[in-house]
Amino acid sequence: MQEKTIQWFPGHMAKAKRLIIEKRKLIDLFIVLLDGRAPLASQNPELADIINNKPVLYILTKTDLADPQVTKQWVAKFRNEKKNVLALDVKSPTKSTIKVLVNKVKRQLSEKIAKEKNRGIIKPRLRILIMGIPNVGKSTLINALAGQKVAVVANRPGVTKNQQWIKTAHAIDIIDSPGILWPKFKDQNTAKILAWINTIKQTILPLEVVATSALLFLNKHYNNKLINAYNMNDLVIDPNNAETINECWVVIAKRYNKIHKDISVIEKFSQERLLHDLRNQKFGKLSFEIPIN
Repeated sequence: MQEKTIQWFPGHMAKAKRLIIEKRKLIDLFIVLLDGRAPLASQNPELADIINNKPVLYILTKTDLADPQVTKQWVAKFRNEKKNVLALDVKSPTKSTIKVLVNKVKRQLSEKIAKEKNRGIIKPRLRILIMGIPNVGKSTLINALAGQKVAVVANRPGVTKNQQWIKTAHAIDIIDSPGILWPKFKDQNTAKILAWINTIKQTILPLEVVATSALLFLNKHYNNKLINAYNMNDLVIDPNNAETINECWVVIAKRYNKIHKDISVIEKFSQERLLHDLRNQKFGKLSFEIPIN
């Protein structure tokens, strides 16, 4: 059966994309935040059209939640592709973290800085635009660069609605922009991953689809963590056998002492619980995509 194309492009996202393109000539550098657990799924395929050959610095965020070995592989892949990249924990950025980022920006824009100084501008100001999909850490990073709370932070998608210029003490002016998704997810697997990391609203895909795909991913790539989390020592999950998957929901419910005569209630509880546990690090550090050379 052909997978259904998933559409989610709220009006404020369409407006943000239009405003970015209108302001593009003012931007010296685009900083593109990617979720370090899923750098491909969290990368807007329309990015090239939006930035139009402007300099780009990619930042892998939420690396504190990602599998560290896989993160190293992603950084190596980006660098092999001649892309400027940093892996940063923007959830709790330190002064040294911000210093690394600022120095990276200034090195990347060293030619512009030199030209401005030759024109007599002693301390040139750089204009950067920070963009990325919803809930990837833009507001947290902007607040850290600004040294104060100037952007709203929340662990849910769609909080930032408008664009605003923000001055910092680093001779850098930032334009904040709402998280921008693309109009359609032609690949349902991308939508599933974005649902796992809480980037798209949970109503976009059925709960059973999101939870079952997460269960099978954990079973394949982090089996020991899944078994230990729910004491599944005697359970073998066969992705082609619905009975073993249904049995897994029962085991998870028992792990949380959830008892109910209606199996649909049990399944719904366990599916919600699995996604909650996945998003709250019950399984430890996970990466949902592995780079392919």
